[in-house]
Amino acid sequence: MTSQEKHNAAKTVAELEGFHIVVAGSPVPGRRQERARALCLAELVRELHSYGVDRLLMEGRSRTLNERDVATVRGTR
Repeated sequence: MTSQEKHNAAKTVAELEGFHIVVAGSPVPGRRQERARALCLAELVRELHSYGVDRLLMEGRSRTLNERDVATVRGTR
């Protein structure tokens, strides 16, 4: 994301009602992006669990990548 896109995204989230937790990953080499995503997702799940959250909705990706995300969440719980 460009700096402006990051600003706009943060502003949009801030305008939503409720409590927000944001996990942001820094740029990583292309071949390491899925590992970095899994680490961020695992941290997000741990943080949400500490607040008693029991449901996580995420964007859809390809079937294989969706299955990988689900496995990461299950493994973290």
